[in-house]
Amino acid sequence: MDVVDVRPSRCQLSSLRVPGLDPLQRHGLFALCWELNSVEPQPFVGDEDRLQQRHGDGNVLWKLGPNGDFKLQNGGPSDWFYNQHYPVFLGLLTVTKYKLAISDNGNSRPDPVRGVSCGDGGAVGGVGPCYSRGLILDVNEPAKTASIVWQDNLSPLFAQCCGNINVLANGNVDMGAGATSFAFPQNTEALEVTQQAIPQIVWQMNITGQFSYRMLRIPSLYPGVTW
Repeated sequence: MDVVDVRPSRCQLSSLRVPGLDPLQRHGLFALCWELNSVEPQPFVGDEDRLQQRHGDGNVLWKLGPNGDFKLQNGGPSDWFYNQHYPVFLGLLTVTKYKLAISDNGNSRPDPVRGVSCGDGGAVGGVGPCYSRGLILDVNEPAKTASIVWQDNLSPLFAQCCGNINVLANGNVDMGAGATSFAFPQNTEALEVTQQAIPQIVWQMNITGQFSYRMLRIPSLYPGVTW
């Protein structure tokens, strides 16, 4: 996961000619620069100088994850996230310390003993099946440290791509896992779990033969009505 300036100066837009759209709205912009699956504004309050520093020349400010700029204080390489989706800031601790929820797909997660990548569900060359997780981190930006404060190892579930995570008002965690099978059409799974040391499933939905990039909860299908 990278934190970057979103100005278009780092991207070449000359090949994109979509009338009526602002450059940042043009289809395919970020595909020219990154394989970008999520954009999340960083939650700064009352620190406009820092905001100015973060909207400058398009440089990568820091990277969070394996081989990044942060030290994981309570884990090793296998405890980082891999091929992650949908990072979500969970409120503010301070301007530079915050909680971050991540849908950790787990592709190529290294074995904690030998460091060999997992086998994408059992493919040849891996040391074991990959697995996906819901993950919440405490991030300390000035110290460049991160700590796991909650996780749900969904093994044997492995979502080879896509997915999302959110914390609900009741404190439970809502997760969606896309592409949970290798055969086409692929399957999808959604679940709500408690945010405990040993998470308990509140409800779970399995969808066979249907791929879902994300599953997001809505109040209802009707204005002003909450189910």
